[in-house]
Amino acid sequence: MQIPTLEAEDERPLVITLPPVALERQRMMQLGQVLANHPGYCEVHLAVLDEKGNAQVLTFGDRFRVKRDTSLFAEIKILFGPSCLPAA
Repeated sequence: MQIPTLEAEDERPLVITLPPVALERQRMMQLGQVLANHPGYCEVHLAVLDEKGNAQVLTFGDRFRVKRDTSLFAEIKILFGPSCLPAA
């Protein structure tokens, strides 16, 4: 049995959930910059929800892998609102 420590890295994928209307070019460019500012080992997935609540999930490339931390979550929530990270 392995006991996690405070130093243990959270390597789960980061899932950002957005409606199609939030996929504006400028916001996506800003998201790319936010992700680039938090390099790490976690994959980033973008779940685009349709009007029925069905998701199409896209995976960002390796250059957008991130370190999951509260400052990353805060920047993403400022950009898209608190509901964009339901499982963070």
